[in-house]
Amino acid sequence: MTNDLLRHKQNSGKKVADINLRKIEIKTLVNSEEHEVISRNAAQVGMARGAYLRALGLEHEIVTPQPVVEIETLVALGRIGNNLNQVAKSLNAGQIADLKEVLSLIAELKALLLHG
Repeated sequence: MTNDLLRHKQNSGKKVADINLRKIEIKTLVNSEEHEVISRNAAQVGMARGAYLRALGLEHEIVTPQPVVEIETLVALGRIGNNLNQVAKSLNAGQIADLKEVLSLIAELKALLLHG
């Protein structure tokens, strides 16, 4: 075992085994536009710039985290969807729908989609 391996080190209360300590630094120059793009791309996937560039260089898959959807939002979407389905069913049966109700549902859906 070399000194470059850290065995069972306590790290924030979690056991970490066989971590290869990184001691070699790679420096590269970028212009301000490249720096901005790299920083933005790293932030979009929830990674630090260095970790992002390391993952790219080592051809690791970079997974974009999925947005968290609040349960209340899902419930509200379900309720609005059910109401719109009832309106559509009425229209398909030849009944006249309440225009105010339809516009209200559309406005509610739009607000929910825009603001979560």
